[in-house]
Amino acid sequence: YHPFISSKYGDIKPKRGKVQDYLGMTLDYQEKGKVKVIMAAYIDSLIDDCPSKVNANATTPAANHIFTVNENAPKLHKNKRSNFTPL
Repeated sequence: YHPFISSKYGDIKPKRGKVQDYLGMTLDYQEKGKVKVIMAAYIDSLIDDCPSKVNANATTPAANHIFTVNENAPKLHKNKRSNFTPL
C-alpha cells in the first residue's frame, strides 16, 4: 500500500512493528489474533489538564433537567418522529 498512499498524499514514512502509537492510542498486536488499545498517556494528559482541586460531586454527567418535558416545544414533524421510536 505504501506506493499508492505515497502517490496520493506525498512522502510518508511507514513504521512497522507489533506496537504502534496512533492518535493518542497505543495499538499492541503482540498477541496473535488480538489487539490491545492502550490510552494511558492520553488519560494522563487529561488528568494533567484538569484543575488541581475538584470541588464538586456528580452521580451522572447529565444535567438535572434531562427528563423535564417542555410542553410548549414545537412537535416534531411526522416524518421525523419514526427516528425516535422503538422498532
